[in-house]
Amino acid sequence: TYGQNDLPLKTYPSLHFIEVTGTALKEITPDKIFISITLTNKIIDKQQYNIQSQEEKLKKVLIKNNIDLGLLSLSDATSEILTHKNKDIGYEVKKSFILQLLTADQVSKIAKELQDLNIKETSIIKLEHSKIDSLRREVRIAAIKAAKEKAEYLLHAIGEQIDKPIE
Repeated sequence: TYGQNDLPLKTYPSLHFIEVTGTALKEITPDKIFISITLTNKIIDKQQYNIQSQEEKLKKVLIKNNIDLGLLSLSDATSEILTHKNKDIGYEVKKSFILQLLTADQVSKIAKELQDLNIKETSIIKLEHSKIDSLRREVRIAAIKAAKEKAEYLLHAIGEQIDKPIE
């Protein structure tokens, strides 16, 4: 209960202050686009597609488009037994890859070629920028400058000037 009592006002220094907030925005284009590609054994129009042949076709598409195979990595591989009325009727195998691309044009081109090969289980999972830390610093500096400018014109309206910041 003692910690809840306020000290008398005379112990606090009387400082005049103004509190403002500043905001800044910057639009950037990501230079790292991560795509998930899932391969499964499937039958489309009475034609069977197995994982191994789909994986080979995927790698050929990447080589044809001058994309380093080192940017393709295996992210998951699963196998599941399919049952019907407690009887095993087969199994399903899935392989998931993550592909890192650099531009939206590459994403469009690769997605179109994969669609043509009946590899349709693709999605963008993450977008990044390689210089995100320096971009964040730039935006924070712009926000502080905006806050200072706001404080200056508010204080100018009452005939005051900015002093050193308190906090």
